[in-house]
Amino acid sequence: MEPLTLLIGGVLFIVAMMFLFSSEKNKSQSLKEFNKLPGPPAYPIVGTVLPMLFLKRNELFTFSQGNIAKYKPMFRTWNGSQPQIHIMKPEHVEKRVTLAYFQVILRSSDHIDKGEFYNFLHKWLGTGLLTATGKNVQLVFTSRQKWFKHRKMITPTFHFKILDSFVEVFSEKSEILVDKLKKEVGSQRFDIYPYITKCALDIICETAMGTPIFAQDERGSDYVKAVYE
Repeated sequence: MEPLTLLIGGVLFIVAMMFLFSSEKNKSQSLKEFNKLPGPPAYPIVGTVLPMLFLKRNELFTFSQGNIAKYKPMFRTWNGSQPQIHIMKPEHVEKRVTLAYFQVILRSSDHIDKGEFYNFLHKWLGTGLLTATGKNVQLVFTSRQKWFKHRKMITPTFHFKILDSFVEVFSEKSEILVDKLKKEVGSQRFDIYPYITKCALDIICETAMGTPIFAQDERGSDYVKAVYE
């Protein structure tokens, strides 16, 4: 490798490291408070995921359960530079967790900002009730308006009396699921995930959307195929 290439590569590496550590140094006060929560050791760049890189896939669940037993009922991890809080008690889910204060979160109509992961869904699902947020779209006010409007529209759908009328659909789709599972009788093991997801799609689309999609049909559903694509 030519000396000039090595020099340029070295300079770029140093600049990247300076930027990284500068970013780490300038973390907000809330993230510094976040680190006061118990949790596994965190390392630069990789956070707390370093030990997981050397585990087999079937060992990850046991590893996670070990962290829960050690640090419960609440602990923090770092997925690279992204902070995460793990909670085990229902009352903690209702609140935004910080060491300085507690704010009701799930019962609030103000705290509707979604995580960065939801950005990947915008091109597919737009910014409706599931994905609308106050910070991840350009028109914040419009996004909040849309969220409140959709929330108001869908609330009556989940009234207990309306759910009672869906029992027939639940029963019908569950019977189809049972018939599908019969072919697996006697199998030593099988993947139940495709069966459950298609049954759930059948139920939610016919009840909430009023449109049967026949996801469990042998011919296959265009919608299901589109989701997987």
